[in-house]
Order: sequence, then C-alpha cells, then structure tokens
Amino acid sequence: MDEQQLRDLSGRPRVYQVKHILAKIKPDIERIAESVTLQNFGHVADAESKCGSSANYGHLPPFIPGQMWPEFEEAVEAAPIGEIVGPFYTRSGWHLIVRIK
Repeated sequence: MDEQQLRDLSGRPRVYQVKHILAKIKPDIERIAESVTLQNFGHVADAESKCGSSANYGHLPPFIPGQMWPEFEEAVEAAPIGEIVGPFYTRSGWHLIVRIK
C-alpha cells in the first residue's frame, strides 16, 4: 500500500508541496516560462515572482485541498511530480508550478 492509500484509509487529507512563480500579467509569465528550468526555478522565483513565496525560492507552505484557489489546486493535483506546469490563470494572476509532493 502506498502513502496515498494509507492516508485515504486513515482519513488524513492529501498534503501538497509546490514551488511557485506568480506574475500579474500574461506576457510576464510567458517570458519567464521561456527561460525557467527545473535547475533554475528557485532562483527565477526569487528574482521574478510577485508572490511572497519568492523569498523562499518559490516554496509555498504545504497545503491541503480547500486552502487554495480551485484552479490552482486542480493544476497541482494534475501536475506530475518534478515537472514544470503552466502557465495557468487564477484570480491572483498567472502561475508556473513544480509539484514536489
């Protein structure tokens, strides 16, 4: 049985961990997306992201379903671990993410 199956059986919610870059306008996130890689994601987040997580190289605090915008959670849930996903839009702006867990 894997970790998720154990969590489902125990009633504990899923916990997500992601790195994140936020831009307020689409042209900015498109420009960032052209140059960001898994290797430089944290440094790009630090330099470019408009989210407070930029101070932590894009690392958001762990979260469970229901804590983020629905569109953000859908993208995180669908994201393969260790791949850059986006850009996608929520009411807070344009996002690139890397799902860690």
